[in-house]
Amino acid sequence: MGPSYPEHHLTSKTLTIGGSNGTMAWVDLWRNIVFCDVLAKRPKLGYLKFPCGPDVGAINPRSLRDIAVFGETIKYVVMLHHPDRSSSKVPSRHWMATTWSIDKSRHTSAKDWRMVCKLKSTRIMVDAAGTAASFPTLSSLYVGMPTLSMQNDAIVYFLAKVDFSPSQHT
Repeated sequence: MGPSYPEHHLTSKTLTIGGSNGTMAWVDLWRNIVFCDVLAKRPKLGYLKFPCGPDVGAINPRSLRDIAVFGETIKYVVMLHHPDRSSSKVPSRHWMATTWSIDKSRHTSAKDWRMVCKLKSTRIMVDAAGTAASFPTLSSLYVGMPTLSMQNDAIVYFLAKVDFSPSQHT
């Protein structure tokens, strides 16, 4: 836990960490996690920064990040978009997702986060038989909302759309 309370924190998600002191976590998906042992005689706040810097924008952080407790581990996923602004006919929306983990009982420093996996959209093959040209690829779709599986810690779900409009959620 950090030496002082973070300057900025806007809770996006709340987690039950558990343990004998009833640890709760309030997560700002852009910046950090605030922990509190709510059952302790003298509860104190502590915090943990995320392994990657904030990407604070005008969008909801949930569209690019997620966090969950899985067994004895806190899992965190981050998406970074790399739009291709070339003049090609099919727009490319390359992205990369990185998953991180930290032991839920040992969350004292941002250095304790371990990178588990890095996935680039350009590395994902749609069809090994070579018929992929007729289908959209994960680099031509709007991809977001990474969601960590609660049943299998190795699975991340993504929402993929052919078209995206911030004003219409269809």
